[in-house]
Amino acid sequence: MPKGIAFGWRGAAATEDLLALDAQWVRESLNRQQVQPRRDVWDWTYADALAGGLRKARAAGCQTLLTVRAFSSWASKAVPGAASTATRPPKDLRQYQAFLEALVDRYGSLVDVWQIENEIEDVGGYFGALTVAQYIEMLSAAHEVVPSLCLAGFASQTSAEPSTHPKMVAFAESVLRSAPYDMADAHSYAPVSKMAAQFAWVRARMQVGVPLICTELGWEGSHSESERAADLTARFTAARAAGVSAAFWFLLRDAQVAGNADENGLIRTDGRRKLSFAAYVALPKA
Repeated sequence: MPKGIAFGWRGAAATEDLLALDAQWVRESLNRQQVQPRRDVWDWTYADALAGGLRKARAAGCQTLLTVRAFSSWASKAVPGAASTATRPPKDLRQYQAFLEALVDRYGSLVDVWQIENEIEDVGGYFGALTVAQYIEMLSAAHEVVPSLCLAGFASQTSAEPSTHPKMVAFAESVLRSAPYDMADAHSYAPVSKMAAQFAWVRARMQVGVPLICTELGWEGSHSESERAADLTARFTAARAAGVSAAFWFLLRDAQVAGNADENGLIRTDGRRKLSFAAYVALPKA
């Protein structure tokens, strides 16, 4: 099973670390506001810098996945009560499609898989403010212009604890069964003992013949360094046994994520590598 890294891998030092890890995939993200801050203004500064990182990753032998969010201060409909960080539905689907077309025209040679949104089924949460119908409309528009389209990664609790998240489950089931897509994605921060059932839950609802990937694999809670290294190995082993086509560790370097300190990284903020870094290197590539 190919192994990847989700986020925290750009920059000169991080590129060296990426080479040392011998990763086969990398994941990055981009939103509409970063490229099109106003209706008639296109600013490619941030996206071109990101593309530079993708270019280096490809030169290092990695395949690339780009998560694209429609998040926009001006091009989205108002959704009462939605989190300020959530993706709201585009006011104009054709303009949204034109945004995606512009990305593909500019960066198509650098992106292997285009992912539309992230953890979108968590309506009212950090990312979610769409209905099922609105998300499927977006996917349909994207599918016309984006090669190799991947669904938003479903939040870990959706498939790991379906009985306690009925609304998220209903959203995910409808999308998996009805939307157009070339690849599905399920995040996993569940206990290792639950991972087989978690991925089986998603696969049972997917369209036949579509690969399942995991673009966020990680632990939750406090653990010692040696425990985390052993846990990383166990998680990749479980994902491989469950038939996952590629699994990405979240993330390369410790960082602030959604306003909170995240110590999932294989490298500390000061650049020192953890025991889990060595455990990742030791993983089989296939």
